[in-house]
Amino acid sequence: MKSFERVQPRSWDEAASALAAAKKAGVSAEAKGAGTELLDRLKEYNLAPDQVIDLRRLNSHNSIRRNSSGGTSIGALVTLASVASDLKADFPALADACEGAATPQIRNAATLAGNLCQRPRCWYFRSSEFQCLKKGGVECLAKSGENEFHAIFGNNTCAIVHPSAAGVALVALNARIETLAAGGGRTLAAADFFVRPEVEIFAENALKAGELVVEIHVEKPQALRSAYRKIKHKQAFDWPLADAAVAWREEGGVAKDVRIVIGSAAPVPWRAKAAEALVEGKRIDAALADSETAIQGSQALLIVRDANGNVDSLPEQYLMIDGACPHAPNDGRVVGDKQAFSKQPSSVSTTLLFPIAAGAHTLAVVTSPLGQGLRTCAGHTPGVATSLTVEAGHRYEVWVFGQPSDGLRVVAAAIAAP
Repeated sequence: MKSFERVQPRSWDEAASALAAAKKAGVSAEAKGAGTELLDRLKEYNLAPDQVIDLRRLNSHNSIRRNSSGGTSIGALVTLASVASDLKADFPALADACEGAATPQIRNAATLAGNLCQRPRCWYFRSSEFQCLKKGGVECLAKSGENEFHAIFGNNTCAIVHPSAAGVALVALNARIETLAAGGGRTLAAADFFVRPEVEIFAENALKAGELVVEIHVEKPQALRSAYRKIKHKQAFDWPLADAAVAWREEGGVAKDVRIVIGSAAPVPWRAKAAEALVEGKRIDAALADSETAIQGSQALLIVRDANGNVDSLPEQYLMIDGACPHAPNDGRVVGDKQAFSKQPSSVSTTLLFPIAAGAHTLAVVTSPLGQGLRTCAGHTPGVATSLTVEAGHRYEVWVFGQPSDGLRVVAAAIAAP
């Protein structure tokens, strides 16, 4: 680890001025709250600043304040543990997102602003042995390398997934993020705070050099409802395989202003606008999950993995296709089982039968073997086989996305073994 100068400002304005002065002098400087993520990067030789501006002991922007309208302002230095314990009743999506992050020890130290501003956990970005696109290289190494846990949406330029669970909840809650800089501050919508690689390859947020997050503002409209869910390999500390947050207002017994946001699937918290449209203006109950309306316009996503489990890089515009979910009338759930093709030495044209209940809706399928372009198969008819050309050694997973009863899951898969 390279040695650095520790700067301890006496105020936030002084901290912003120190960052501006460092930039003007050509000195590399990083701001830190708890430093949990900064320390990781220093030890991994992913970062070597000349100065570290220590914000931890500043005596403002470190508390949770409620306003008369029911909204809340959360200081940048408030810990994840405090958000989880103090805001459970007001904003359960945000509280649960913070409560599920990392370990108790880290949650007791890590700040909300730090969680929002952390850098990607992509192994190519973190390793000092690789010069990926985000570090000035010529390509995103994950697109052709190991990418089992990388982006499946918005991955044209770079396949990172944004690591902030709190960010997913805050975008769903339509929060605002207030910043401070030597030249003055501004307030950004949470959805605008996070930026895609196409906009800025060297950063994951809209902060300019020397700009600091100071407050996170979350309004609480009347009858606001929210929730957050996280799926991970192990139930102790683990990064999510997928997570999602939803927020809406209940008005006249129906959902209004629905916002559904997916995490761990794209370089930014990803709005699921098709799913939002399905729920908007409807009563959220079991009947909605079982209704015809709930599956109209649902979308199918085909994820193609190679023999090592890595996801092929697919153009974003082809990832989502129109179609309706397979639907079992008895309980509104997707019906389907994984299937495997027999061992084949090379590419083979074969038949895959989706075991979908009679009366189910058609399902459009897209396939994309390595080295070949995308193509669309005919819409599936229940009980009738659909022909797919399968590349040896590759796995084809047909996913259904946007059905409230089941969320995101595999309905059928095929493996052509080498």
